[in-house]
Amino acid sequence: MPEGTMTTTQSGLGIKRLAGALGAEITGLDLAEGNYDNLFPALYQAFLDHQVIVLRGQNLSPDQLVDLSKKFGQLEAHVLTQFNMEENPEVLLISNVKKAGKPIGAIYAGQYWHSDLSYMPRPTQGSFLHSKEIPSYGGDTMFCSMT
Repeated sequence: MPEGTMTTTQSGLGIKRLAGALGAEITGLDLAEGNYDNLFPALYQAFLDHQVIVLRGQNLSPDQLVDLSKKFGQLEAHVLTQFNMEENPEVLLISNVKKAGKPIGAIYAGQYWHSDLSYMPRPTQGSFLHSKEIPSYGGDTMFCSMT
C-alpha cells in the first residue's frame, strides 16, 4: 500500500499507511467506548501488517489501556517497578513532571535509542504508548523494524 493510501476494512476501520517503512494510522475507532470486540481482528491484523499502529485522540483510563493490551497477549510489568502504577502494575508511568521535587514517573525513560525488553529470553511482541500530555519539545518517538 503506497504511503498515504487509506483503506477501509469490512468492519469499518480506516487504515492509512504512514511515511517510511512501517506504521499505519487507524481511524474510526474510539477505544474508550470499550465496544470494539468485532473490530479487534482488523486492528490486530493492521498491527501485524504495519508493525506500528497509531490511534490518535484516544482517552483511555489505565484499566482500559490494560484491557486493550491484554487482547494482544500476555502482559509483563516493567523492570522499573518504582514507576509501575500501583493499581495497574503493567503500566509504567513516564513523565517529566515532578511533585514535591520528586518525579512522578520514569523521567528519562526512552530518552535514548533503545528497544523495549529485547534482552529477555523471549522478547515482547510490542509496547503500548498512551500519551496524556505531549511536551512542546522533545516528545518525539521513533520506531524501527528489527525484522
